[in-house]
Amino acid sequence: MRLFKNIKHYTELHFIVFLNGLVPTIALQINLSALEIVFLRTLMAIALLAMVLSATGVSFRVSFRMFIGLLLTGFTISFYWVLLIFSAQISNASVSLIGIASSPLWVSLIQYITRQKQLSFGELLTSAAAIFGIYIILSGDMYYGWGFYVALAGGFFAACVTVLNAFFAPKHAPMLSAFYQMIGACLGTVIGITLIWNYTPDLLSFDATWGDIGLILVLAALISVYAYSALIKLLRTISPFTVALVNNLSPIYGMLAALIVSRESEIMNGYFYAGSLILIVSVVARPLVNNYFTDLIDKNKDKNKAEEQPKEDAEKKQE
Repeated sequence: MRLFKNIKHYTELHFIVFLNGLVPTIALQINLSALEIVFLRTLMAIALLAMVLSATGVSFRVSFRMFIGLLLTGFTISFYWVLLIFSAQISNASVSLIGIASSPLWVSLIQYITRQKQLSFGELLTSAAAIFGIYIILSGDMYYGWGFYVALAGGFFAACVTVLNAFFAPKHAPMLSAFYQMIGACLGTVIGITLIWNYTPDLLSFDATWGDIGLILVLAALISVYAYSALIKLLRTISPFTVALVNNLSPIYGMLAALIVSRESEIMNGYFYAGSLILIVSVVARPLVNNYFTDLIDKNKDKNKAEEQPKEDAEKKQE
């Protein structure tokens, strides 16, 4: 019985990661700009989260400092989501997902610069491999170069979201944190739309079909609300390490889905696939390598401690 329960949990986890990898592919089916898509997605997510929170009786009250922190995180999410979708629009879903896969590299760099964490040997090793993979991708005559650069920038903002969430999100109910983050993300897109409307209004259409609205609702309901809340629930039975490891498979799932939906536009050159393979392997292997070297260091510490203990006992006896 327990075996089937575990299989169910792991199957749901992979399904959630698969859904996250579908975002660029779904966005490419919507005839709106990246800003408009993210604006409508966050607006719908706010409404859906408000209904869920009200139905479950969760209080909307947070401290002013927490409110500002969650809004700031949400504002950063708007950059991440807009760049993710914009990258797919000017290139394709595969390029977008591979660029976003660089986010663990950015997380390590941000944590090192802000003195939150020293870089371990495992992180340096996998980061070097990731940089080499990116170099291989850019070495090829890639038609979608700008799309990849935009996705790399999106990976940076995705890393910023991860670091900010470590400060603010765990202090409140996950759905409540997501609610205020969606408000911040929506405000971020409103500012972006206002600026573009004042200078280059031709970039905005505001001409969404019912099909577009339906697809954006799918993004909001399935990924912004369901996937997030289900992931939090799964963390009660599956370790964060396992969740992080499986989440690194998102680019692979997304690329497979993109190839099925749009075969011709998703076919890339050999440099792209070779570099992508190196980048994905470095990302997937990152937690495993870190865990290996952490265990190795702990074992050496225990060994040294065991060797020093008899010497200390002997010194005490002499005294």
